[in-house]
Amino acid sequence: MSLRAPDNLQGMSSRGWRTSVIYTSLFLLCLPGCAGQTSSQAAPAKPILLQTEDYPKQIGYDVKDSASSGGQARVSFSKVGLLVWGQYLTLPPGKYVAAFRLKTGGLPAGTEPALALSVTSGGITNGGVTDNLALKTLDPAHLKPLYRDVTVPVTFTTEGSTDLEFRVQALRPELFVWSDYVMVTKAK
Repeated sequence: MSLRAPDNLQGMSSRGWRTSVIYTSLFLLCLPGCAGQTSSQAAPAKPILLQTEDYPKQIGYDVKDSASSGGQARVSFSKVGLLVWGQYLTLPPGKYVAAFRLKTGGLPAGTEPALALSVTSGGITNGGVTDNLALKTLDPAHLKPLYRDVTVPVTFTTEGSTDLEFRVQALRPELFVWSDYVMVTKAK
């Protein structure tokens, strides 16, 4: 079976229009009150897997990687900026853990933070202004072992926040960052 782009998406690549349809569908499903979801809905029973390569970026590019969970990962060399953002989820009130699966290399010297992992809310509903629900900055000493998969947990609490984003941000240009996914689970 072949999928054809809707008329208003003609001219986009196949992956581009499919991704646009997926983003729109996910966004609509995550709005409170849409598709039967309310802010008092029970916490998701299963973990939510957010593949890095499926979301927007400022820096980096997607590469095939058989060791990553989706067969691809996003990589950035020598750039400062957001490697991923914009999932725009709504979760019921509660305490959660966002587990970021990463690799790093090319560590900068010194002790200044090189990588930031954050959970923010309100980017769409507040006109682009976000609130940090959790922020973990990692200095070079905390980015080891080099070139090995590590999972960095970031715990956050939401009171039914909307537009939740899970961000990976390179803070130093000397850093190599490889991002595979973010797994969101209810905290125990």
